[in-house]
Amino acid sequence: MKHLLTTLMVTGAILLAPLPEVQAQTPVDAPRSFTIDEVIELAMTHNPILAGGQGVIDERRGEALSADAYPNPSVSFQAGDGRVRDPSNGLSLTERVFSLNQPVEWPSKRKARKRAAAAGIESAQAGLSEVRLNLIAKTKLLFYELMLAEEIATLAGENVTTMEKVSDVVRTRVSAGDTAPFQAVKVNVEVLQAEQALTKARGEVYTARTALNTVTAGALGADYILHGAFPLSDYDAELDQTIEQALAHHPTITKLRKQLEQADHRLVQEKQTRIPNVTFNGFYARDAGRESLGGGILIPIPLWYQQGGEIAGALAKKRQVEAKLLLSQNDLEKSIAQNLQRLDAATAQRKVYEEGFLKQAKEAVRIAEVSFQHGEASLLDLLDAQRVLWQTLHGFANAQFDLSVALVHLERSLGTL
Repeated sequence: MKHLLTTLMVTGAILLAPLPEVQAQTPVDAPRSFTIDEVIELAMTHNPILAGGQGVIDERRGEALSADAYPNPSVSFQAGDGRVRDPSNGLSLTERVFSLNQPVEWPSKRKARKRAAAAGIESAQAGLSEVRLNLIAKTKLLFYELMLAEEIATLAGENVTTMEKVSDVVRTRVSAGDTAPFQAVKVNVEVLQAEQALTKARGEVYTARTALNTVTAGALGADYILHGAFPLSDYDAELDQTIEQALAHHPTITKLRKQLEQADHRLVQEKQTRIPNVTFNGFYARDAGRESLGGGILIPIPLWYQQGGEIAGALAKKRQVEAKLLLSQNDLEKSIAQNLQRLDAATAQRKVYEEGFLKQAKEAVRIAEVSFQHGEASLLDLLDAQRVLWQTLHGFANAQFDLSVALVHLERSLGTL
């Protein structure tokens, strides 16, 4: 009795003792999952194209530093042996001449040069924003391309599985003598075609995966997983209002406006250059028997040439930028209108697939499968229904992709990615 009581107490203690926590261990080599925002962040951090844009800004800042500098003075010193010969008194000493020259440029020219350099910095900064805009858009497009490729590959794999199941059923019927042998040949052809589609889809996945990894300069690694879904559109705005906002804030337009401002200041600078710089100088001279101290001013006279070529070149550059700005504004307005129309069409297409085609194709396959099992439909009817469903699912995936691409293009046109 005593041993039994002891055994029961030990058993109860074991049963009531808390179980040790089992921590889920993640394989070390498990592929990492990335969202679209994480991929964009990696692209912005590692893609070398942004370093080029930053280099242009640094270059413009260097030009601004040069534009703000004053002309350097020049100093000259001469020395030599001197003697008094007429009348000769035997005097001999070291003669020396010291002079200091300081150029002073016209204030209006200096002011225009500094403003042109400042506009150049702002233009380079807007150019970097444009590069960022295009890089984000490219990253999004590659992300959605990989999503589409993976979706198509998944559908192709499911289609292969379905065709293999149908093939097993047909072979069973052929073996039982319920179906003609050529039916097995027919379904085998369908299986081979499905396998070829799967192989092609997997190749497209590899290509899209490599392209997305390249835009991040290899930061994603060789093996990774995407986490996300195709976006839906809820964009609703008037065309005129949309164009007005884009023209006010788009980095491409901002960059060209700053380039035009820079060209304006360069033209003013070249016109002001017709007024020459003035050089002030002072000197001290010690000759044999004479010592002098004085100063002067040097003013070049623009008599034969008055910056005609430089002014014409600056004016031509300004007109070129004006034309480029006007062309870009027109292209932007056209792009926004086209992308809005493209977005509306893609939204409608996705809705048609989601609310109509998919349901009809799935119902057709269900009816064909039931009819085939009861002998009321032929194998050809079943294969046709399966083929229509595959094409419909493929079309729906492309419709989702088209909607995503339309959104990206519209956002890039608006400059608001």
